[in-house]
Amino acid sequence: MIQGKVFLMMGIAGIIIGFVFDVFRSFRISFRGTGKKFDFVSAQITDVIFAVIAFCIFTVGVYVFNGGELRSYCFLGAITGIVLYVFLLERIIGRISRLIFKFLYKISIEIPKKVFTKRK
Repeated sequence: MIQGKVFLMMGIAGIIIGFVFDVFRSFRISFRGTGKKFDFVSAQITDVIFAVIAFCIFTVGVYVFNGGELRSYCFLGAITGIVLYVFLLERIIGRISRLIFKFLYKISIEIPKKVFTKRK
């Protein structure tokens, strides 16, 4: 009984991890092409931040829902949640987050570039 509850709750944690991954991926896609050095540095930084956030979500999930005991159904639940997110929600959430980041890109990069460049 408790194992099933922990499996479902870790599935929810997996869905959250999938969402966080999608947000970081959308950020990387939206800001691609701003410069080779920025692309490389932003990719490295976002990868590290994602890894830390995903680890924290999983660890907190195991601690809260299973009393800190790491069992195979915790991993299976998280993996199942990630897979469910990829197949059910990734397209919708990905499009929405890419639109938001492209809007932020235009505001933060393109508009100042047009305003502050010299015209001949």
